Amino acid sequence: MLACPALLFRNEAEAALELIDHGFSIVSHNSERCFEAELYRLKARAMLVRGASDAEAESLLDQALRIARNQQARSLHAEALDVLAPIYGRFTEGFDTPDVKEAKAILAQLQ
Repeated sequence: MLACPALLFRNEAEAALELIDHGFSIVSHNSERCFEAELYRLKARAMLVRGASDAEAESLLDQALRIARNQQARSLHAEALDVLAPIYGRFTEGFDTPDVKEAKAILAQLQ
């Protein structure tokens, strides 16, 4: 998992996704959930590098936030804000849509 940011920096999303999937299998097998939220956050970054839609990445970030909140993992909230805020900032229209409204609400909770 520690290699994922370096792989993403080098635009090697597929290799990062393989490591992330391996991390999820460990979480599933051992029920060790301390890095589960981080895995979802990294997967969102990898999917964006791979060219996924903002909505797909936002869904993964939302999952990461839910898990982090349930675990009371405060430090990941700042990183989620750093990822979600620029995505939300790219929108120039569609502020009435449910997804954009939800993103705005999540940002408000994080700030």
